[in-house]
Amino acid sequence: MNYRDFIETVRTRALKAAGDEGEVIINRVVKNNDTELDGLIIREKDYKVSPSIYLNYYYDKYCGGCSMDDIMNQILHEYYTHRDAIHFDPLLFEKFENIRNRIAFKIINYNSNKKYLRDIPFKRFLDLAIVYYVVFDEFMGKKATVTINNSYIRKWGITDEELEKQALNNTASILRYSIKPLATLLREHGETIPSDDDKQIYVLTNEANFNGAACILYKDLLKKVSSEIESDLYIIPSSVHEVLIIPKADNITSEELSRMVREVNETDLEREDILSDHVYEYSYKNGCITM
Repeated sequence: MNYRDFIETVRTRALKAAGDEGEVIINRVVKNNDTELDGLIIREKDYKVSPSIYLNYYYDKYCGGCSMDDIMNQILHEYYTHRDAIHFDPLLFEKFENIRNRIAFKIINYNSNKKYLRDIPFKRFLDLAIVYYVVFDEFMGKKATVTINNSYIRKWGITDEELEKQALNNTASILRYSIKPLATLLREHGETIPSDDDKQIYVLTNEANFNGAACILYKDLLKKVSSEIESDLYIIPSSVHEVLIIPKADNITSEELSRMVREVNETDLEREDILSDHVYEYSYKNGCITM
């Protein structure tokens, strides 16, 4: 069964779950790094909000030998689990005041997100783009979020500058930063670190470990880290969720680090999680991040 037939089979079989007065919709969704996914939405009569279930992953399972019956059981299990866990009122988005204090920012790659950025407000930063989203409480063990697009800006009657200011005010308190030595984190996961590998490498993210690379833009945070380490810094973009911080030293160059980052991006990361192929530098004297 090819992908198009698979999508139609899922849509047809999901109609039963939607009920007589419900509907089934399949939307093409553009995610980070212009990754395009097909989201299945089952809308039952008495439910205002429905989760989007991405079918691309299930097609991979089907191609790997999973039966269509098993696929549908997994899809419906995911739907019912998420449907019953959602506690979200869409009317919150009718007024800016309702969500003002929930707005945060994240950073993504600019050149890899041309489609994604078409309909959302953003601000350029080096080879990155700062974008904005609304953060809700924990949902299924993760933060529930909604990306802010241009239609919301028009509805609320605010400017991009007002949105940026609100996000800058909120993010560091909504998503508090976390910085720990890499060796400590590896030991916490039961990995043994040879003493000669126990170098000054730090993992910077937020407490939710979600879109945590944005912490590099928290006010005075890198200045504090640089002061404590007593060195300028290399910032290694390990993913959109975290970065590695190491002291800038003469025995390693940004070119060597960038080559390492490219290799990891090509072999170890999902496309959606890649932030950049470039390493950044932070100067304590100038208080600036550069490429």
